[in-house]
Amino acid sequence: MELMELKERLGTFGEGLQLVHVTASVEGKEVYPLEWAEGLRHLMLCNQESSLTQIAVGAFHTILVSSKGFVYSYGLNDRMQLGAPAGSRGAPWGGAGPCGGAPEGPWGTPAGAPLPRGPLRGLPQPLKVKALECGVDHSVLLTEEGFVYSWGANKYGQCGCAPRQPFVCEPTRLRFQHPREPKEGARITTIGVGGYHNGALDCSGRLYMWGRGSHIYIQGVISDLPLPLWISLRELLECPPAVSVHCGLGVTYLLLSDGSLLSFGRSLEGQLGLGASSRAVRTPQKVPLPHKTLNLRCGPNTTLALTASGQLFQWGTFLLWDEAEEVCVKARSFKPLAVNLDLLRAPVKALGVGWWEAVVLTTEGDLWAWNFFEH
Repeated sequence: MELMELKERLGTFGEGLQLVHVTASVEGKEVYPLEWAEGLRHLMLCNQESSLTQIAVGAFHTILVSSKGFVYSYGLNDRMQLGAPAGSRGAPWGGAGPCGGAPEGPWGTPAGAPLPRGPLRGLPQPLKVKALECGVDHSVLLTEEGFVYSWGANKYGQCGCAPRQPFVCEPTRLRFQHPREPKEGARITTIGVGGYHNGALDCSGRLYMWGRGSHIYIQGVISDLPLPLWISLRELLECPPAVSVHCGLGVTYLLLSDGSLLSFGRSLEGQLGLGASSRAVRTPQKVPLPHKTLNLRCGPNTTLALTASGQLFQWGTFLLWDEAEEVCVKARSFKPLAVNLDLLRAPVKALGVGWWEAVVLTTEGDLWAWNFFEH
C-alpha cells in the first residue's frame, strides 16, 4: 500500500501494472541492505513518467522492467545474476533529479547493487518484454518479437548460450535451432524457467530445453544441455500442441491446447502430481485433474493449477499447522488436492507461488495469500 500511495503522490498512477503484492523469500539484510522494497521506490522516483510492468525475483537478485521498455537489476552479483560484468560502474540515470544523491560505485562485483542501477547492457533497449523469469541465480527474458536473452550462473548450462563458461556476464541472445527453421532459428512464444533448467515453445508448439540434465530428466537427455535442444520425443509429437511450459525444481509441466496437463522429471516430494509411485518419469504423463487446466504456477516445493470449472488445486510439499506443537510441519500430496475457495467473493483470475507461499488474484481485484493449511 505504501508503494501505491507513493505513485499517487508522484502522479504516476496510470497505465501499466501496479504493484500490489510481492513475496520475496530471501535473507533481506544480507542481499538487500537498504531493504528490498527500497529498490522499487528508488526506481519509481527515478522514472516518474513510467511504471513497473515486470518483476522477477531469484534467490538473491531482482530484475525489473519499466513501461518504457528498460530492464534494471539489483541484489547480489556473485554469479553475475545482475547482468553486470566485473568492474562495471555506474550512477543511476546520470545523477539528476531525485536520484542525484545516489552514490557511484562498482556494480559488477559479488556484492552487487543495493539499488537498481542504469539499464542492463547487452539488450537492445527499449524493448517490448513479453515474459521475464528468474531461476536460482540466472534470468531469462522473452521479447514480443520472439527473441530470448539470458544471463547469470551457467554451471549447468542454464543460460543456454555459453558452453563451458561458469557465468554469462551480460544478457546474451539464445539460438533455437530446428531442421525446418532458417539459420536465425525459431521464434519463441513462451518460456518456463526453473531453478537450474529451462523450457521454451516456438510458434509451432515445439519444445526446447536446456540446463541441468538431472533436472530436465526426459527421455534422450543424459547430461547437462548447454544449448537449447529440440525435444523430438514421439509422445510429444503425437499429442495436441503445447501452449505453455512451466519449470520447477527438477520438474517440468506442459499445458496442451486441449487443456490437459503433462508432467515429467524427478521429484521425491510429490510435485509431479502423478501419485506416490511416480516420483521419477522420463516421458510426459497426464496429471489427473477433473477439468481442463487454464493456468499453472509452480515453485520449488508446491504447484497450483486453475481449472476451467474455477477450481484451484495444489500438490507437492506444503506446510501444515500442528495444533499440539503450535508450529508448521511439512506435508506432502502426490496428487492434486482441491483448495477451499469459500472465502473468495469472486472467481480466481491469476496465480502466484513462492517458496512456501501461494497467492491468487480474483476478478474483482482482491488478493488472497496463504503459506500453510490448518488441516
